[in-house]
Amino acid sequence: MNRLKRLLVGVRPWALPFYVITLVIGFVAFSGRVRSLALVVLAVAALGELLIHSATNVINDVYDFYHGIDDPSVSSMRYHMAYDKDIGPSGARKVSLAMFLASIPLGVIVAVLGRPLAILLGLIGIAIGYFYTAPPLSLKYRGLGDVGVIAAGLLLSETGYYLASGSLSIKGLLVGVPISLLIDNVLLANNIRDISKDSSRGAKTVATMLGPKRASRLYFLFLALAYIIQAALAATSFLSLYSLASLLSVPLAFKINEKLKHDSSWLGIDVMTANLAMAFGLLEVVGLVVSFL
Repeated sequence: MNRLKRLLVGVRPWALPFYVITLVIGFVAFSGRVRSLALVVLAVAALGELLIHSATNVINDVYDFYHGIDDPSVSSMRYHMAYDKDIGPSGARKVSLAMFLASIPLGVIVAVLGRPLAILLGLIGIAIGYFYTAPPLSLKYRGLGDVGVIAAGLLLSETGYYLASGSLSIKGLLVGVPISLLIDNVLLANNIRDISKDSSRGAKTVATMLGPKRASRLYFLFLALAYIIQAALAATSFLSLYSLASLLSVPLAFKINEKLKHDSSWLGIDVMTANLAMAFGLLEVVGLVVSFL
């Protein structure tokens, strides 16, 4: 039981809802008739995303270990599989690869149920997750971590749309832009807070490259764009007007702004941004579901 608990902490499943919501947003953005079987397909795909996302978290820890970005002090704050004496970095890497591989049969199931491109989309998702830190791409260590996060969000919204409609569409990508920007802001807020630590360890992030002032401006630009693009999608009928329920999350954005006026350390802003992204996504999903009633 203790080993199972450590494994769950190691894969950090609490971050998964962001990505499931993004998948669901793409799914409910399809305004046509959806077969009941599509809901089964969505559930299987969500399970596959659980495995891919969890595997990504583990492999990220492995290469953070190898690059010296994480040190033993991290394992005192949360379970870190690479520092587990019984598992170690090589064992953690095997766990990650096993979860990546376990997601492939789920993609095959989705394909058999009528969505053959799910295998391709899933493999792209695995590639983004694995090469986020793994060589030769190592996106995170080249200052391209934000690109990877946004790309993963857009892929998921497109996948959700495909699961519902059976076809790929630019709409599937566009509807994922607002929530993807907000999810990336969670990473950006975390990296702005850790600029000093990351710089001292040679970690390359958008925040360390831009510096605190310009990185902060980018954060608020993404925040503003998320709401502006959401409104534009509704105004141009890419999304139902009911999707504007997501704008009810604006007070949370103002709270973030107020906190930063009085405390420029960025402590806790990543958590506040995560709550904002969650509220935005859930409100949008509720609004879109209501539009079908």
